[in-house]
Amino acid sequence: MIDQSLTVLIMMLFIENLVDRHYGLAVIFITPLTIFIAEYGSGLPFSEQAYQVVMRARLYDTAIGCLVGLAGGVVMHSTNLRVPLQRMENWLLARFS
Repeated sequence: MIDQSLTVLIMMLFIENLVDRHYGLAVIFITPLTIFIAEYGSGLPFSEQAYQVVMRARLYDTAIGCLVGLAGGVVMHSTNLRVPLQRMENWLLARFS
């Protein structure tokens, strides 16, 4: 129990020190901390297979989020897409405001 508490404390300290300076680096500790807390906080016995399933799901979620963010960046910075999307936005605002 002491080892688990010490691990959580160390990860939380790393996160608190890094999140203001470099969020991308802090996420390296945020992800394992959330999985660690969810796994050990559930009270269920630790299962290597269950841990791998959670890690794989988190990896897929992260990859999908990165693709959505990349697509959003492409849309925001593409001059070819900006004009039609701005027209659609203006139409939606006029209709529903």
